[in-house]
Amino acid sequence: MIHNQALRLIEVLLVEDSPCDANLTIKSFLNAQIANNLYWVEDGESAMNYLREQEEFASPRPDLILLNLNSPGMDRREVLTEIKSDPNIECIPVVIISTSNDKQDIPHSDNLSVNCYVSNKAY
Repeated sequence: MIHNQALRLIEVLLVEDSPCDANLTIKSFLNAQIANNLYWVEDGESAMNYLREQEEFASPRPDLILLNLNSPGMDRREVLTEIKSDPNIECIPVVIISTSNDKQDIPHSDNLSVNCYVSNKAY
């Protein structure tokens, strides 16, 4: 049976310091024709403000967080730790996006309950 319900857009938060990489991700979502709203912040502090609806952020709660692991500013590992220790946002799935060569990143991310780890580097 098909229900006549309005489809809800998927809310995605992209945490990426590189405008070029963010643009590539945004284009990929557009090309995939996924029904979503993609919000982009450049650093971990802005991500936490977004998730806690602080400062200038009053956007919908994301259904998915795409988190670049390595970038300047607040360490993404700290962001991940804060997300997973906050009962209001801990259930939001987090996908780590990384080009890191550090073999400890995957086990460390697993210890912080990451839902997926995507890397373009071979281990």
